[in-house]
Amino acid sequence: MPNPNRGACGFQSNEFEQEYDRPSKSQLKREMTALQKLGQELIDQPRDRVKRVPMPEDVKDAILECQLIKDHEGRRRQLQYVGKKMRSLSEEELAIIQRAMDSWKGLSKADTSAMHALERAFSDMQHAFALIIFYV
Repeated sequence: MPNPNRGACGFQSNEFEQEYDRPSKSQLKREMTALQKLGQELIDQPRDRVKRVPMPEDVKDAILECQLIKDHEGRRRQLQYVGKKMRSLSEEELAIIQRAMDSWKGLSKADTSAMHALERAFSDMQHAFALIIFYV
């Protein structure tokens, strides 16, 4: 659209528009933060679960080391190191890790639904028992 301050002709040129052939700095930071959050989720899991996830040993060691650190600043720096190690993983390795974590969450949902079913059955039994006592 022509600039109304330049008259009818207007200056229209794509000469000064920049074209980037790489991701922006903000996009790279978003990806780094997402990988660091994935690392944080792994750190929050029990050690035996983390040991079973198929990933390179250096990443696994960094995660297990971070689980042992109690100092706030030391843990924060180790978490950044875990994020750096996670960036070295390929897309396939990251997908495998994500699938493993998703299966843990799915298992938890299945356990919760089974517990709810058990609670409903117990409640029904209590209600039936109360009716038996009432009529006897």
